[in-house]
Amino acid sequence: MVKAVAVAVAVAVAVAVAAGAEIESGQTGVVVASRPGAAPERGPRSALVTVELFCNFAHTHCALTEGLLHELGARHPGGLRVVYRQVVPPFRDSETIAEATLEAWAQGRFAPLADLVGAAGAPVRLRDLDGLAARAGLDLDALHRALADHRHGAALRRDSVLRDRLGIGTFASVWNGIAQPTELNLESFERAYGKAADRARALLAEGVPAERVYPLLAAEAQRARWREVAAVVDASAPRVHVPIDGSPARGADNPDVTLVLFNDFECAPCRRNAEVVAKVLALYPDRVRVVWKNLPAPFHPSAMKAAEVAACADLQGKFWELYDALVTSSTRLFTTDVEHAIDRSSLDLARLRSDLAAGRCTARIDSDVAEAKAAGVEAAPTLFVNGLRLTGAQGLSGLRQVVEAELAPGLLEDLTGRR
Repeated sequence: MVKAVAVAVAVAVAVAVAAGAEIESGQTGVVVASRPGAAPERGPRSALVTVELFCNFAHTHCALTEGLLHELGARHPGGLRVVYRQVVPPFRDSETIAEATLEAWAQGRFAPLADLVGAAGAPVRLRDLDGLAARAGLDLDALHRALADHRHGAALRRDSVLRDRLGIGTFASVWNGIAQPTELNLESFERAYGKAADRARALLAEGVPAERVYPLLAAEAQRARWREVAAVVDASAPRVHVPIDGSPARGADNPDVTLVLFNDFECAPCRRNAEVVAKVLALYPDRVRVVWKNLPAPFHPSAMKAAEVAACADLQGKFWELYDALVTSSTRLFTTDVEHAIDRSSLDLARLRSDLAAGRCTARIDSDVAEAKAAGVEAAPTLFVNGLRLTGAQGLSGLRQVVEAELAPGLLEDLTGRR
C-alpha cells in the first residue's frame, strides 16, 4: 500500500512537471499547482472537472467549443475549470492568434477575450484582431511587441509537447486526464462532464481534498498510458547492456536516458526511426543521449557503403555532419546520395579515400554487428532505451512515452510488479 501511494505521487509529480507545473511540499503530501501564467485557465482549481482544451481561437470549432464550455460552466457553478492549451494547425495566422491569446493571459485580459470569442461563435481573423483585443481591454502596443518578438513561442512548444505526450488529435478536450470525443452540442458536453465528475466524486468520497482530485486523476490517466508502454516494451524482461564506448553519440553529457540505435542507412523504416529519435533528442537535449550502431543489411547495396563512409567520417570527428546529410537526403538512400553527402561535407577527401581503400573503417562496423548479435538483435531498426528493447519503426508519441517513463526511475518496473 505504501509503495502504491509512493508510485502514485511520483506519477503525479512527473505529470505536473511535464505539463509545466510547480511542485510544493506540504505536511499533507504533494500539492500540484500551475505556475502563474503557465497556461490560460478559468474556474476554481477545486472544481470537480478540469478540462484541458487543445484549441486555437482562429478555428470555428474552437470558437463554438468556448461558447459551449461557458454554458456548461453556468450549469455547474464552481464545478468546471478549463485550461487552454494552444495548438498551431497549418493554416494561415493560427500561430499569431495563439500568441495573441497567450498575451491576453499575460495582460490579465484572457477572460474578456474568451467571452467575446464564445459569444460570437466565430473564429478570430487577423484583420479583426486589434479591434477584438481593444474590446477585451488589451494594451495594443504591448500586444504588437509580443507578436513581433514571439515571446510566447516557448509556451506554444510546451503545449505541442503535451499534446504529443497525450497522443491526441489537433483539436481535443481532456476531461480529468482522459481525452473524450465530444460533439459540438451541450448534451455531448454534459455526458463528458458527467463521466469525469463521477471519477472525481469517488475520490472525494475517499477523503481526498478537493484541490488534489485533479492532479491525482491526471496522474492515474498518465499511469494507464504508461502501463500500455510497459506492455509494448516488455519492461518485465531484463534490460540489455549494450557497450557504447567508441560509438558516435550526441546529446546530453550526463544523460538520464540513453537511446542506442541499431540502424541501416538505407532501409526506409530505419530512416524514419532515425528521424523520430532526432525529434526526441531535440525535445530533451539536456536529458537524452543518442548512440549510433551500424547494422547494414547485406541485401541493401548502399547500406554498407554508407556505413563505411560514416565510420571513416567518425575517424575525422565528423560522423554527425555526414549522418545528417545521409538521413535527410531522401526517403530511400541510393549510392548517388552517399556521394552527394560526401560532397556537401567538410571531410578531408584524400584521407577518406585512403581510409576506405585500406579498410580502416570496417572494424567499427564489424564491432557493431557483433554487439547486435550479442544483444539478440536480429534486424534493424532496433532501439534500446536504457536497455529496454524496442523493435521496428517507432512513432514519436510512443517513443516519447517510453522516454518520459524512464525519466521517473523505476516506474516501468513498478508498473509491471518487478519491484
